[in-house]
Amino acid sequence: MKITIEEREDVGTRIDLFLMTRLKDISRKNLKYLVMGGFIKVNDEVVRPNYKAKFNDVIEYSEDEVSKALGKAKPTTMKPRKMNLDIIYEDENTLILNKPSGINVHSVKRNENNALLNGVLDYLKDTNSRARLVHRLDRDTSGVLLVSKSYEAHNFYSLQFERRTTRKRYVAVVEGNPFEKDEYLNNEVIRLSTYMSKSNNPGDKRYVNTKSKRGKAAITEVRFRDTFEFGRIKCSVLNLEPKTGRTHQLRVHLSSIGNPILGDELYGGRHYRRLMLHAYSLKFILYGSDDVIEAIADIPKDFS
Repeated sequence: MKITIEEREDVGTRIDLFLMTRLKDISRKNLKYLVMGGFIKVNDEVVRPNYKAKFNDVIEYSEDEVSKALGKAKPTTMKPRKMNLDIIYEDENTLILNKPSGINVHSVKRNENNALLNGVLDYLKDTNSRARLVHRLDRDTSGVLLVSKSYEAHNFYSLQFERRTTRKRYVAVVEGNPFEKDEYLNNEVIRLSTYMSKSNNPGDKRYVNTKSKRGKAAITEVRFRDTFEFGRIKCSVLNLEPKTGRTHQLRVHLSSIGNPILGDELYGGRHYRRLMLHAYSLKFILYGSDDVIEAIADIPKDFS
């Protein structure tokens, strides 16, 4: 298969972004893998995904070789480990879990086998399924987690996340009540829109709001749910809907307006037995059908 860069509007476009407009069934992550692995070449040369297209560039690949390359991609080298999984939904291509707080979804260090994915691998070890995480949750965040059981399903779901057609909703307990502040007093929805990047300070694991040239756009919608007294602390229960998927986005946004999540000591919250953030709903198109489904993870007892 050959594609020639002939349109003026395509000149100067990153090759991975250009390919997304032509190979719509392959995620950007997998397109990068194909380009860097030489399965897709430009002018018969291997280029990087950030290569800028030039007029009359010839992009060439074999559909069979691309299919084989993606099919052989190893999803994980982790080992199975017996765990009790809270399964919300399952079919031959999809597994949806209610992730508990206090466990990583993927091993942080090599040879560690105490992540949720280890439990998934054990659960599926007697099947032909190849478990792949479609997205992630922070270690101390609980709630809906989507896992694919085939390459095709993983690609299908990854595209939905990349194109932001999924709908994610969270519940959080925060210190104070942002809706009592003058700037938000009459708002039904607080829309927090910033740019975020990792802190430049050595050893600092936090993410921070920053100028647009350094960060990536981050947008969160906040809605009021309830308020109560916790000892001498006034707290609020909020519904959160991230419109983008930046690392620590909800935690950074709430901390930045002076209402950190209870238990989020990294971002200025008070100590508590867990991070009071729960991914309670994920809406998406189910692989193998045209049905839009909403997976819901019951709010943990900690929140009541």
